[in-house]
Amino acid sequence: MERPIISAPLVPNDDVSKSKEVLTPEELRRSEAYCQLARLYPPLEQMMMDGPEDDITRMVTMIQRGVTRANSDDIKSLRSKVLQWIAPPNGQLSPPLRGSLKADQGFHHSTTGSLLCPVHLNWLGEGVRDALLSREVDSASYWPYFVFRDFIYCPEDPWAGLLQSTLLVTAFQYIRDAEVLVAGREDAQAPEVTLSSIAYIATHVRYALSSDTVFFSRDVLTEAHVFYDSMLRFFELHKNDVRLQSILAWWAE
Repeated sequence: MERPIISAPLVPNDDVSKSKEVLTPEELRRSEAYCQLARLYPPLEQMMMDGPEDDITRMVTMIQRGVTRANSDDIKSLRSKVLQWIAPPNGQLSPPLRGSLKADQGFHHSTTGSLLCPVHLNWLGEGVRDALLSREVDSASYWPYFVFRDFIYCPEDPWAGLLQSTLLVTAFQYIRDAEVLVAGREDAQAPEVTLSSIAYIATHVRYALSSDTVFFSRDVLTEAHVFYDSMLRFFELHKNDVRLQSILAWWAE
């Protein structure tokens, strides 16, 4: 997501566990993101703790520009790919969709709408489509069908197939392979699968399916932002749940 990556209190890696009780969930997520970044680039921590303020500001700005550029690249590359991946075997959605024209996507289209529909609603139910189109019903704070295996949600077992859809995996692999290619080295390691990276890719897939034209704005709370934050809150709430750990283990296979 397009947000300052280093904005939580800067805490040395060894002291993160000691600080958890005094950080809010949002601050904790950002602190952990900082620690992941520090592991990727060990000199960063010392530079952030002892470096001149101007150097720190410059570094944060450069990192943020990189995050913004990566987001923009992922948005552009997934826009048409996701529509290809959800197309039937004959390769044609009905009516046809083009990634360059988002106005016909989302809840305006039967295929993308059924995938984006919150699982507690019946897409074919009377008035559901109109309520979603008018935003009378919140769709960004609930699980959509596309995150479940085979796009099937089981009310009796809400965890069944959660975050195990082929669409999510295909999108993740596509972005991962692109990152390895950009690295320009045959021995470049593929990005590690984390809960945050799953939330990231799910948010991008949701945006690619939707009719939304703004992914993130500093002035308006977008649906992409709400959806991403909702996923992170869910992960934080269930961080010790064995079912969540099983999902992460499934992705790591």
